[in-house]
Amino acid sequence: MNDCGLLEGALPTDLASLSSLQSLDLSRNSFIRVPGSLSQLSRLQNLILKHCKSLQALPELPSSIETLDCNDCTSLESFSCPSRAYASRRSGGFTFKFSNCFRIVENELQSDVLEAIVLGIQLAASIPKVLDPQQGGSLGPVNAYDAIVPGSSIPSWFINQSMESSSVNVKLPPDWNNTKLMGLAACAVVDDREESSGIIYFCVEEAGVYNTIHMRISMKAHHMWFAYRSVGDLESKSNGEFGKQSGAMTISFRMYRKGEHIEVKKCGVRLVYDQKEGECSFSYPSRSPLFPISIPPPFH
Repeated sequence: MNDCGLLEGALPTDLASLSSLQSLDLSRNSFIRVPGSLSQLSRLQNLILKHCKSLQALPELPSSIETLDCNDCTSLESFSCPSRAYASRRSGGFTFKFSNCFRIVENELQSDVLEAIVLGIQLAASIPKVLDPQQGGSLGPVNAYDAIVPGSSIPSWFINQSMESSSVNVKLPPDWNNTKLMGLAACAVVDDREESSGIIYFCVEEAGVYNTIHMRISMKAHHMWFAYRSVGDLESKSNGEFGKQSGAMTISFRMYRKGEHIEVKKCGVRLVYDQKEGECSFSYPSRSPLFPISIPPPFH
């Protein structure tokens, strides 16, 4: 159904009848809304809506979703991913792309979408570790989260930030790698005005961990990449070297296009720990309001 000239009302209202559908590409159409029955597609993993320039809103996504690509949906104002989508995702991950969706973050300092992205990271990090009898310890999820959205104000929830560099140095207390450590969250501001295939990644330099997302992007202003990698993912990609650092660790960011290095404007990271108290905070730096986020109890 890609590039079929579909107008508002052309999509069937009863999408739930397509119960086995795993991928849906509705790119380059002209409808304003997607029917609410989309949320009932219990096997839908990939939803592609690129260049749907009239699209204003999405219904709640099904809990099976893994990838949402809304690049160049210039009228899009909101999206919603249910918390239950994160509940059982012990492996794999989530990718949300909103390149050039400027209305979705029209007021960057009070953006529901940016709040939802940080909440998504926190929920992905809330999946509990389980006992591993064979290893004599706990086994955490191996999951990930990626999102790209217009903007340049890194939320202050990323407590380690660099405003003029593509790397961040994180001071480590002696007991930083304890059983409550769930993963690493990162955010980088990039600016690439040419449409082409690009690669952006961050690296935990002392562990040799590279975490990459491939994106086709045509940016008309600064964009932010949000990422989360669980401890299990970081350990597997570093052959067990992640977690052995002491004193400090350096996380660096790079973006490449056609072999050319694209500047990372600023960046931030946070080591994410289990929040037993059930409350986390979300805020922006400098003259910004505080957005409290309530994290539900750990999933069982």
